[in-house]
Amino acid sequence: MRNLSEQEFNNKYLLYKDLIYKIAYTYVHNQEDADDITQDVFVKYLQSDKEFESLENEKYWLIRVTINHAKNIVTSSWKKKVVIDNDYTTNIALNSEGKEKIDYYKAITSLPSKYKDVLVLFYYEEMRINEVAHALNISSNSVKKRLERGREILKKEIENGRF
Repeated sequence: MRNLSEQEFNNKYLLYKDLIYKIAYTYVHNQEDADDITQDVFVKYLQSDKEFESLENEKYWLIRVTINHAKNIVTSSWKKKVVIDNDYTTNIALNSEGKEKIDYYKAITSLPSKYKDVLVLFYYEEMRINEVAHALNISSNSVKKRLERGREILKKEIENGRF
């Protein structure tokens, strides 16, 4: 069990909550589940006795736990229907540079997991390729290839008027 003061925990929470929420939301597509996943990830963090070599390693661990937990929620037998939360989509629109960004976000969240993961971390979390590789425990070349293929799929979907 991690021994943190309330202030230390609050600092960690403020540092990582948006990252965890965004990643969770890309999987579950609704605010309530993303909030639950965010809370669960922080509970796991507090219950973990894992020592991190750096803030970067801590961040990667949190990303991995978030992705795994979100995938478990999405694939669980009771979670059969995907619900798009218009409130969050509206918030993205207000915080972005226009409607086009919403369309790309929706398109990215509809991609298979292996492409969605790298695109979200690379574009929305602005992580470098080697950071994405480390966070997902794959090679940098795999990240590059998944980015390339993910962009190709997005381009085709957008050209076909899907988004």
